[in-house]
Amino acid sequence: MQPVKGWKMSELTIRETMTPAAPVAASPAVAAKLDELEYETRLIDYDWRMSTAFAKSGVSGMWKSQEAIFTAIQIGRRYGWTPVHSLQNLYPLQGSAHFKAISAMGLVLPHADKPPDVKRETDKDGRPFSCTVIYTRKGVKTERTFSMDDAKQAGLVKSSGSWAFYAANMLYWRAGMFAAREAFPDVLSGIYAVEEIANMSAEDYERGARDITPEDDSTGLKDQLDAIAFDG
Repeated sequence: MQPVKGWKMSELTIRETMTPAAPVAASPAVAAKLDELEYETRLIDYDWRMSTAFAKSGVSGMWKSQEAIFTAIQIGRRYGWTPVHSLQNLYPLQGSAHFKAISAMGLVLPHADKPPDVKRETDKDGRPFSCTVIYTRKGVKTERTFSMDDAKQAGLVKSSGSWAFYAANMLYWRAGMFAAREAFPDVLSGIYAVEEIANMSAEDYERGARDITPEDDSTGLKDQLDAIAFDG
């Protein structure tokens, strides 16, 4: 503020000029967003503390390190899962997290008109031959079939393993995942089941797979999260 020539600015005028304006109250939308961010920040802190406990407990499934457990929990949060649910239904494989087929197919149920229709066929000897899964979404049906011929042509069937002992289940997982991804791309986009990737049941994979989680943390994630401080 420039004083007028010949006019002396009083102390009161200077004080009034330099007094900061009262803060403007945030709009309801902004306030709600700030509350949401604070909640998410505290949830991250909670999940990190939970990851520490799970890592020390030795009962975190195939997720071993604190960082890996934390990552699995964050992926599960996207789908509304609890930390325990995430560790039970996600598997580390080929540098990514994959779902059990039954869990992935369960994600789409709230979006379907009804549970999927399942049709199973056997060969002349009564052995599982094919499975058809039909999803209905907003009146539109999506049907996919997977057969033992398809599995053999793809080189999936071995003399031993899940296809030899649990053929009916493996056919169901394959047909079900194909149908679910096609009918619900907005839910399952980019999601593949461990049964598809590992070509075995999730249980067999868990029994036979080695722990691929690195012991050291080259990303610095642990140090960054440990440095976060929260009030209350």
